Amino acid sequence: MKIFMVSLERDQDRRRMISQRFPATSEAIDVVYAVDGRIFDAGNYFSYVTGLYSTEGVLLSPGEVGCALSHIEAYRRFLASTASAALFLEDDVCGTDDDIVRITGLVEKLKGDFFLCCGGQNGLRSQRWLRGKLRSYGGSMHYEVERNCYRQVWRTCCYVMSRRVAEEVLKKQLTILRKADDWGALLKGTKSEVLFWDVLSHPVEQGTSGIEIERRQITSQLGNNHRPTWKARISVLLDKFGLYQSILLATCAAFSGYERVFRKASRPNLG
Repeated sequence: MKIFMVSLERDQDRRRMISQRFPATSEAIDVVYAVDGRIFDAGNYFSYVTGLYSTEGVLLSPGEVGCALSHIEAYRRFLASTASAALFLEDDVCGTDDDIVRITGLVEKLKGDFFLCCGGQNGLRSQRWLRGKLRSYGGSMHYEVERNCYRQVWRTCCYVMSRRVAEEVLKKQLTILRKADDWGALLKGTKSEVLFWDVLSHPVEQGTSGIEIERRQITSQLGNNHRPTWKARISVLLDKFGLYQSILLATCAAFSGYERVFRKASRPNLG
């Protein structure tokens, strides 16, 4: 399994912190210098955001564009290698070398194609709606995510993909660019397994991340002057309906053995 880490070239302090958190793993990490969308000129920026805005009325911020392009580059590097699976990290992920060993052990046991979210849901309200069916491979306990819950999984700080899933996600991103962690859309229709194992963590954001600040600024600037097309308005309404429908269907899945992943603790030790 290869390991890729997305990090802005200037963020040397963050990479030093990663080396301290993962001293045995850090030498094997392939660093992908992130794209800083905030320095795009207007032409480049709008060339990336027009597709999603015209079809769904969603306007990506410059930071979100840069994040998505950064992970696209990581997928390309992975697919150019001979590895069958890759772990993708961001430079603010928290954990230890032992956690990476545990993830590697599970990945080696998995058969077929899969997407494995390795945690990082700290502080997200969507935790309450994330449901899965508990399963075990060789003592490594994890969840098979209920298919209506894909859109309840967020962030790109720690996840593993097999080659087929990386190819599927890359193709979708090259067709219409979305947020890198829009897993509900990027994994929609996949025949591969979607799994969750709460091993690594992410600092709880207090609304001060660059992307979150950009999002608030764009919303404020658009204000009452925001007039999306009728097609985009319908798409927004359908998306809201789809969200509530997915929550309802995921709740009903409790009768099929799918339980709340974060029912007892925010970060259970399942391994």
